[in-house]
Amino acid sequence: MSKLHTPFRYDYVGSFLRPERLKKARADYESGKINKAELTAVEDDCIRELVAKVKELGYHVITDGEFRRSTWHLDFMWGFNGVEHRKTVDGNTTFDAEAAMIDDTYMVGKVSVKSHPFVEHFKFVKALEDENTVAKQTIPSPGQFYAYFTGAELLADTLAIYGTEEAFAEDVLRLTMNLLLKYMQQVVEIFSLMTVYGAEWSIQNLLLHLQEEAVRLLKSTRSLCLS
Repeated sequence: MSKLHTPFRYDYVGSFLRPERLKKARADYESGKINKAELTAVEDDCIRELVAKVKELGYHVITDGEFRRSTWHLDFMWGFNGVEHRKTVDGNTTFDAEAAMIDDTYMVGKVSVKSHPFVEHFKFVKALEDENTVAKQTIPSPGQFYAYFTGAELLADTLAIYGTEEAFAEDVLRLTMNLLLKYMQQVVEIFSLMTVYGAEWSIQNLLLHLQEEAVRLLKSTRSLCLS
């Protein structure tokens, strides 16, 4: 169990190139050649190897390399009820007009969450900590979640479900707070989390701070989207 205090002077995002055997396993899973358990076993092995390399290099932060994800942000959204996805036909052209063949992601109802897979993903990496390392996981911010589903192509669908952007924003905040509590209750040591903000912080103050920051980011994102 790590006793290190974050943040560190240097860090990295934590998304690494997928090993060839992991890419093959994912392709085999999608084509039906292997089952989910077999894919997970390959993911687990590749993550353990990555963490071992990172420790050997002397870094104090470990991640799963995002080896269980298709993209850094959409897999997170797929973990919520009310969000579905399908294989794209035309591709996403956000980056330099070059089509990225990532799944089309859209809402079919109000979003909710009971058991998000990212919590279990983090628990796996957390178990690989030692006295010299701290586990971390990158997830989209509430502002990113809000901006994605209120963009030009998806805004009409969002409004059909929620009525107003404000109602959707309130749900995004609620989900963020609920998911944060799941992380704290299941895998995160309260003391380790509090040291980032100062030991004098209470959990209530920490949650209030995060909620206020989320509201600020949402308002800023909404202003940019509507401008």
